Amino acid sequence: MLALLTAEAAVVGALDLLFVILAVSVLGRSQAWAGYLNSAYGLGAVLAATVSALLVGRRLGAPILAAALLLSGALAALAAGLGLAGTVALLTVVGAGRALLDVASRTLLQRSVPAQMIGRVFGVLEGLTMVGLALGALLVPALVFLGGSRLALLGVAAVLPLAAVAGGRALFALDAGAPVPVVQIALLRSLPLFAELPAPAIEGLAAALSPCEVPSGTVLIRQGDREMPTTRSRRASSTPWQTGISCGAAAAARGWGRSRCCAPSRAPPPWSRAPTRPYTSSAGSAS
Repeated sequence: MLALLTAEAAVVGALDLLFVILAVSVLGRSQAWAGYLNSAYGLGAVLAATVSALLVGRRLGAPILAAALLLSGALAALAAGLGLAGTVALLTVVGAGRALLDVASRTLLQRSVPAQMIGRVFGVLEGLTMVGLALGALLVPALVFLGGSRLALLGVAAVLPLAAVAGGRALFALDAGAPVPVVQIALLRSLPLFAELPAPAIEGLAAALSPCEVPSGTVLIRQGDREMPTTRSRRASSTPWQTGISCGAAAAARGWGRSRCCAPSRAPPPWSRAPTRPYTSSAGSAS
């Protein structure tokens, strides 16, 4: 997985130079067109953001390989010299493929790495990304010197397929062994506090949840408790409660009036009620 992401970074580093080559050498336009072509690439990434949400809770091996092949195929097609409109369209596809590849790969990496190791692994990934960017920037001038702009485009297009061939089996094995927290993701999506989180963040949070069996008659949480895990079920729900949270904040979060929050009430507050029958919920220390 790290090798594939490094190869992706090499392609991104090469694209900065390929934009200039395409604008000046292939299309015969001014240098300003390098910026316009870069904008088409960015437009593709924006369009792909709407599709990337569909990757949440799914197996990612096939989408990763499909995005890599889509990116490489569009780059290879640029070598055919399809004119201005064709180049803009293909660069939009390149941007979409790169965005999908990046989101899916990082999500799978986060899904398969233990929570206590995520910081270290992504730190290594950032270092490898810098190496990949440098290698991509060095690759393009060498290919242009050997065979011109067409060889440069074809050579960069071959980077990701070679990485996929080398690590494809390991990629699918990693994907098959990584747990997909489908139920936990749906649980978090149902809570307004977490519903707006991006796909990788909410999946990482869902992976940190753990099941919790609560028998009938158990009090989940009482007002004044300093720390409790997040729980939710069909019959009862609660959130971490810490001393010092204002009544206004509680009222805004749950819709309870100030008098019910601060003043004594004839009925026990919702967070101190016990369920009427046993149920299973999910609990996590990170919320």
